[in-house]
Amino acid sequence: MSNKKSHLARQYSTIEVDFSYYQQIIPVTIYCSAGASTVTTWLFLGTAQVGRLAQWVTKSCPPGVAVIPGAPHWFANKDGSDIPDFIVRYTATIVDELTRRYGQPASIIAESQAAGGVALYLQKVRDNVGQLILLQPLGLNTHEYTRSPSPYSELQRRVSRNFLYQIPSLITDLRLLFNHAFLIRTIKPGTSKASARYEAGLVCSILDPVKELFLDGTPIHIVSGEHDILFPPAEIRSNLDAAGMGSIPISIVPKTPHSPLSTRAGRLLLDEAIRISRRRY
Repeated sequence: MSNKKSHLARQYSTIEVDFSYYQQIIPVTIYCSAGASTVTTWLFLGTAQVGRLAQWVTKSCPPGVAVIPGAPHWFANKDGSDIPDFIVRYTATIVDELTRRYGQPASIIAESQAAGGVALYLQKVRDNVGQLILLQPLGLNTHEYTRSPSPYSELQRRVSRNFLYQIPSLITDLRLLFNHAFLIRTIKPGTSKASARYEAGLVCSILDPVKELFLDGTPIHIVSGEHDILFPPAEIRSNLDAAGMGSIPISIVPKTPHSPLSTRAGRLLLDEAIRISRRRY
């Protein structure tokens, strides 16, 4: 059987978790890749990476990976005022369940918007990770958004530019097309609610919690696409250097824009993050 066929044939198991957020009980399904008796890597996905999208990512993972869907932030306040609290509580719920089942992980990979919840959580509870891998992360180039009169408008401008790199893949990668359609249907980007929630995330810097983990000796690695316009590796490097974290390595995946991990371009990013997660530190 070819590598491609075996890659697609991988199955997964699931863990059902109830995320309790004040008066709401929100069901969450964690997906665990097949082929291992335990889980050593936790992969937190970004916004709206749920359901079929999370399943596709899981099937692309090697044995021993737990894939956590993106935080369902549409259950947060309409004005986005509780987004930091929401994502930290969501992360804590998942961490508690996975730790109870499998013990502490060797690696945590936090993708895009999930980087904030994971970094803020680990800032409080630092003994839950061997190493932290931030994959095309939100929160390390916050200044580039906050200096704009409208951080959300700046995001939309960058999304449009990033999309130019994705256009050639739309015809050949149906998962990319599915992701865009699902994101529009779920997030409803043109609404004031979406704008408020996105802005709450865009202005939340994770430089301070990352620096605390860094100074504590937690191994940290960043993975970015060369053509990521949303969170460009050059901007991340500049901000890390300015914060005294110039020694944190950034792996740059060539010719790759900011991409959902379920897509072909996204799998290049995922493969690099998984490769790093399996290294000894």
